[in-house]
Amino acid sequence: MPSPNSKAGYNDVIDQDSPYCGQHTAPILTLSIVCDVKTSSQAYPSRREGLRLGMRSRIVTLDSRHMMTPEPITLVGTHIRLEPLTLAHAPALSAVGLVPALWRLQPRAIESLEDMRQYVQSAQDEAKAGVSLPFAIVHQSTGLVIGSTRYMDIAPAHRRLEIGSTWYAPAWQRTAANTETKLLLLTHAFERLGAIRVVLKTEALNTQSRNAILRLGAVEEGTFRAHLIADSGRRRSMVYFAILEADWPGIKQQLTDRLAR
Repeated sequence: MPSPNSKAGYNDVIDQDSPYCGQHTAPILTLSIVCDVKTSSQAYPSRREGLRLGMRSRIVTLDSRHMMTPEPITLVGTHIRLEPLTLAHAPALSAVGLVPALWRLQPRAIESLEDMRQYVQSAQDEAKAGVSLPFAIVHQSTGLVIGSTRYMDIAPAHRRLEIGSTWYAPAWQRTAANTETKLLLLTHAFERLGAIRVVLKTEALNTQSRNAILRLGAVEEGTFRAHLIADSGRRRSMVYFAILEADWPGIKQQLTDRLAR
């Protein structure tokens, strides 16, 4: 885990003394459960089941990597801050995001402030359902909202999630903003949430996005033809990429070095 003073500037709002800290170390969750069963060798499971038992309580130690539960959080880097997306961000997103080229290859066009409000509300609805965790992308030194991104298709039982629905105002494309955004999200996913697989996907026609994902070090895994349908009825073929837990140390170093240049 990079320190708050590392070159990449990675930091977040989790208490640095919490059990969630530590590079590649998943947290351990301890539960205390009160029981009314009398003490006897027949009353309790065997020790090899991983339980430490007392007369009226048992202590169960679980590897919480199997309980991946992303929750709203602010992730802070040197250039970028990712903060939970709310309807209050809609006007600022509209100020930089009502650009037709941004939405040409997306499921639907965002053409007005009301469209942007609906976009944000839909993201919040997904968050409430537990399948998405959306962020506003904020330029750290100016406080300018420059885009949005999210964790999505969250599958806690499989320790898998996707990073997607990412867009930046045109002036911030091909800058350190995307590099640091991905570093923040990937670090949190692998080192705090205990993910073993992070998926990224983009439309087959979106050459710029495909190249950006490959530059991250993600592995292209294949194309799902006519996989999604846009609001316009256009069929969208999607290219899938992934980063696995074993890939992460090398990719992290690559992104950190890139930011330090």
